[in-house]
Amino acid sequence: MSHSIKLFRGILKPDKEFESFQEINQFKGLIPRWIIISILSGIIGTITILTALNRLVPEFEGFFSNKMTFILGSFYVVIVFIIYLFLPLAANLAVSLICWPFLLDAGFKKIFVINSYVSLIYLIGSFFNLAVFLLLHTNNLLSVFGLGIIGRQLTDNRLFFLLLNSITIFFIWGLIIQTRAFFRTSQKRKSYMITAIIITSLMYILIGMLEGTATLTP
Repeated sequence: MSHSIKLFRGILKPDKEFESFQEINQFKGLIPRWIIISILSGIIGTITILTALNRLVPEFEGFFSNKMTFILGSFYVVIVFIIYLFLPLAANLAVSLICWPFLLDAGFKKIFVINSYVSLIYLIGSFFNLAVFLLLHTNNLLSVFGLGIIGRQLTDNRLFFLLLNSITIFFIWGLIIQTRAFFRTSQKRKSYMITAIIITSLMYILIGMLEGTATLTP
């Protein structure tokens, strides 16, 4: 049985999208959708980093003023774009590989497809974070959609702050979608599925914390 992947339907109407996932053995449209996700991730990530540098580092404004720094700056932009281009795919592969031993009956391909819906949710979160950052003209990439705002008021511990900042409404949204999809797809015991969900959630939090160390000011 084949299935045409509809990512937006999956994140908005998961029960309808995942109702027959157990019987599906072929997915259509995965590669084109991942090309779009990767390109958008590269664009959003690059704009975010460059805007943050322009606001937080006064010297950066004149970085492209002469030929040598223009070449270095252009090289830096390309590197940032490439990193964000492949970051969602790399994260999805890592998370799916961790899930695989717990959901062997589902298979790696289905797990990867399920986590693709979560990747779209995180991409949407990145877009809204960038939009707020640009519209409010703030000097910090602190997400207004997460617990980081509360964490900054509660503690000066940077590690704890990064942890809270990684827990956003998009993280919760992705967790809900992933949980529904796993329970629709696998016939493993609930303990296996819950373990897989907990481990992958921790990985998403860790990825968020690592990204936060590069983009958030102390």
